[in-house]
Amino acid sequence: MPERRWVVFSTMFAAWSTIYMCRRSFTSSIPYLLQDSGFLTTENIGMISSCFATSYGVSKFLSSVLSDHTSATFMLSLCVGLSGLCCCLFPLAGSARLLCALWFVQGITQGLGWPACAKILREWYPRSQLGRWWSVLSSSGNASSALLPVLLAYFHSLAGWQFNFYVIGAVALAMSAVVLMIVKDAPESALNREQQLPLPATESSHQGPAGLLGVLYSFNVWLACALYALLAGVKGATGDWGQLYLMQEAHRPETIGNCCVDYNHAHWRYFRKPFAGLSFGSHNYPMA
Repeated sequence: MPERRWVVFSTMFAAWSTIYMCRRSFTSSIPYLLQDSGFLTTENIGMISSCFATSYGVSKFLSSVLSDHTSATFMLSLCVGLSGLCCCLFPLAGSARLLCALWFVQGITQGLGWPACAKILREWYPRSQLGRWWSVLSSSGNASSALLPVLLAYFHSLAGWQFNFYVIGAVALAMSAVVLMIVKDAPESALNREQQLPLPATESSHQGPAGLLGVLYSFNVWLACALYALLAGVKGATGDWGQLYLMQEAHRPETIGNCCVDYNHAHWRYFRKPFAGLSFGSHNYPMA
């Protein structure tokens, strides 16, 4: 059981790193897109980013509900695979409108990932360890944030910005198959027990409207949401546009701009860690 748990968690760690790499592929490629695409402007870049943010927020909320009624493993695999497909199609779009539509779909796809990961974590780890492993898994984006700009600069020097998206997309498609083969929704013992025994009254009491009202009336949940929204705004402003400002306005080299983005996203992930314990550490509300 412990060995199997490590295999599942390691696969989820790699999968979430890949998802985050697909998400960051556009932002990290902004300087190359403005320089080499021939039709994108800063206004177009802002519109594409807004399309993604809008669809991602809506999809993440709806996917948290969907995860209670479908296989979390399937959702995670679908997220990785479709994210990779969007990356592969990105260089083929020849206009700003097509890129907006494609990255809007990317946002919908990305929203499937974290609710699926949260459900799998809940099944594989006891509640007393949930905040710890939630934080470790969410920090897998650090690896993508640190490596992606360096890799993109190297691939761009080889074959242009289009090659960046093709490589990331191919990795994501392969990871989608790996997730399906390795990750399971829950340990086999838990699945067997669930099939044989009825749901205890203590657990069923947290399902449905009563459980939802318990979450909505929780001060910790609303506090975490407010802090999360504040940090997300700061992250979006500095992370998505910081490198462009440093390169175009402050006339800094590309390496400095990329390092700024890496530093920002790495520390953002660490600031986000306490929210897991704040929201779920001391309450018995179901996690979406």
